[in-house]
Amino acid sequence: MRLSRWGWSPYETSEDALQEARALSDLVEVGQDRSDAEVVVLHSKIPAGRALLDAAPSMKLLITTTSGTDHIDLNLMRSAGVTVCRLPEARRDAVVEATTGMLIWALRGFGVLDKWASDGHWGRKNLPQLAPRLLQSSRIGVVGLGVIGQEVARRLSGVGAEVWGADPRGVPDGLTTSSLSEMARECDALTLHCDL
Repeated sequence: MRLSRWGWSPYETSEDALQEARALSDLVEVGQDRSDAEVVVLHSKIPAGRALLDAAPSMKLLITTTSGTDHIDLNLMRSAGVTVCRLPEARRDAVVEATTGMLIWALRGFGVLDKWASDGHWGRKNLPQLAPRLLQSSRIGVVGLGVIGQEVARRLSGVGAEVWGADPRGVPDGLTTSSLSEMARECDALTLHCDL
């Protein structure tokens, strides 16, 4: 079986490429020639549509190293007989850390503080009106509790945040089950980990 890797994400290093090649060496022949690849691996910055099918006409399996598939024309792949799978844990921790960082940034008002500093304003006396919040004393709504949403919820709970969850497949134990409209009214912040 021939495998072709179409591009690397910014998170991957040359050491990652070597580890991947070693791990796959007994299973598939990894090559640069894409025209006869039966398995294609790509990330979210590479669209998977007609151009990909034309470039890799032997493709039987398309693997994305992402949790989402919005860069893939799923109907086209299905009609061409290509099986699509995703690797949601491959980038999970990077997304979870970015989410946590953005929540802290928003709850602490860092955007406003940065603007004040850039304008030469020392905003300490204005902190009460900014009302910065600590993550550990906040109520956070997590919408979508798949691989990434569950890990976000786990980490937020671990630092003392009160976590509310909404997912049509159910909410894990330890989270407060809620609707999106209730979260919008009652939570200090929302984080979305679902298809829009």
